[in-house]
Amino acid sequence: MAELTQPAGMTTAPLEAPRAKARRSPAVIVVTLALVLIAVIFAIFGFLCWQAFGTTGDAAKAKSQNAANIVADDVQWSLGGAFTGLQFIANLGPAALDPASRPAIDAALKALPSSVHLGLYDTAGNGSGNADTTLPASIGDTDYFTQMKRGQARVIPPLGADPSRFIIAQRLGGASFVGVAILAIPMSLLESFWAPQKLGPDSTLVICREDGWLVGRFPPLAGPLDIAKTSVSWPIVSASDSGTYTAVSTLNGSNRVVGFRHIKELGLVVYATISLDAAVNSVWNSIFIVLWLLVPIAVLLLVFALIIARMLRQSERTQAKLSAAVAHNEVLFREIHHRVKNNLQSVASLLQMQPIDKAIKANMGQRIAAMSAVHEHIYRSNNFSTVMVKSYLATLIEYPRRRRSPRRGFGRDRGSGDRQRCRDTARPDPQRGGGECLQARLSGEPGRHHQGAIGEGRGR
Repeated sequence: MAELTQPAGMTTAPLEAPRAKARRSPAVIVVTLALVLIAVIFAIFGFLCWQAFGTTGDAAKAKSQNAANIVADDVQWSLGGAFTGLQFIANLGPAALDPASRPAIDAALKALPSSVHLGLYDTAGNGSGNADTTLPASIGDTDYFTQMKRGQARVIPPLGADPSRFIIAQRLGGASFVGVAILAIPMSLLESFWAPQKLGPDSTLVICREDGWLVGRFPPLAGPLDIAKTSVSWPIVSASDSGTYTAVSTLNGSNRVVGFRHIKELGLVVYATISLDAAVNSVWNSIFIVLWLLVPIAVLLLVFALIIARMLRQSERTQAKLSAAVAHNEVLFREIHHRVKNNLQSVASLLQMQPIDKAIKANMGQRIAAMSAVHEHIYRSNNFSTVMVKSYLATLIEYPRRRRSPRRGFGRDRGSGDRQRCRDTARPDPQRGGGECLQARLSGEPGRHHQGAIGEGRGR
């Protein structure tokens, strides 16, 4: 019936679903944020690695200098006690070779480590009552014995073929030479100085005389070795009381950071060396350890991001399907609403054209208006489970009060223009919901719109 009331050639414009604004997918955002986070983590890690490599040399220099200072203090304390004991023996003169003086000598050397051994030799360089078999039986053919025989009071000889100990020799007697006393100090003493410093692999402690001759080293190294001739950095060492420098080892060709300090009172120089290659390798080892932890974490983070992105994509597809279904249902619902309004309008139009009693027409028109009011209220409220009775009753009461007398309905005095206008508006008005003509039909005044029974329709 609604199709019959719509003029030919006029069609209702199709309803379009609202377009969603273009935006980035949440899945893309999650993956992008995960990649950015991983990139930031590795960028920070790379910066820290670069900083570690940049500070390795400076840290090695500071550590070697600190170790040289500490070891120099230890050596000065240890050898200072040895020098004091030897001076006590030298003051005994010829009595130092007398076995009766041995208890007094042992008491003077009591403060020294038990691993330090004393040897006494006569004017010919032969041992005199030495119980220690590790000491040489004769030193008459050594250079340091000759030097002391000629008048030098004390000599620390260069490191010889036996690298396990270094020697301090003291001339006995005053103007007349009566013999030599030596203290043999094991290289394990240097090891006890080296271990607490934790200088790392391939590090060394070196003691040399101020003329450059090596007198002690840990790890042990067989001598003799003249550092003044083999080291290109000797001018730096001889010109400064302490300092650091970088050099290539003449023994194994490794890059080393060297810290040194002079002990002026003993005429010695203490070196603490750190392998720069070992320090760099230590940094690389630390980097690899961190990477072993960081890479799996980054991979897991990326995997979780991809899983979440997949879940979000599935949710988006589901939401898109639901949105499409809702939009389709809304279009169908609006079309049904239009059809109902058109049908009610057609019934009202047909009712006015029937040759029946006006009272019956009015009664039937009121019933149609009541149905239209219920339909309009439900459609406007978007609540299809309940009806707001209060507003609905107010509409029904307001409509009879405002409507005109039934005698002013369709009559012969009505102009053909009003009837034509009513026929033209028999289809739903896209802007006013199609209720104008129906209300006019029911109120008896075509073309006039009364708010209440049907009300102003929604824009379509």
